[in-house]
Parts: sequence; C-alpha cells; structure tokens
Amino acid sequence: MSERCIPPSIIVSADGRRFTDESVPYVNFVHDQGAGGHVPAWFVMDA
Repeated sequence: MSERCIPPSIIVSADGRRFTDESVPYVNFVHDQGAGGHVPAWFVMDA
C-alpha cells in the first residue's frame, strides 16, 4: 500500500495518536499496529 507514505497523510490509532512512521515497510507497519493494539487505525489525508 504505497499510499501510506504519500504526504500529507498520517495513520493514527483510535485515540488520534500517530503510532508509527508511515514510510516503513508494510511488514514493520503491521507489526507496530499489532504490537500496540492499534485496531482500528485511521488513515487521515488531505489534498
């Protein structure tokens, strides 16, 4: 999912906090998401 690292976008947890670097490889992203229990996560983007 290359869209994760396109500025200006961030991925945040349900409490609105950024929990990882969006540009890391997908495997690292999923590990960060799972390890922190960040499900659901929200992809926030702007034009």
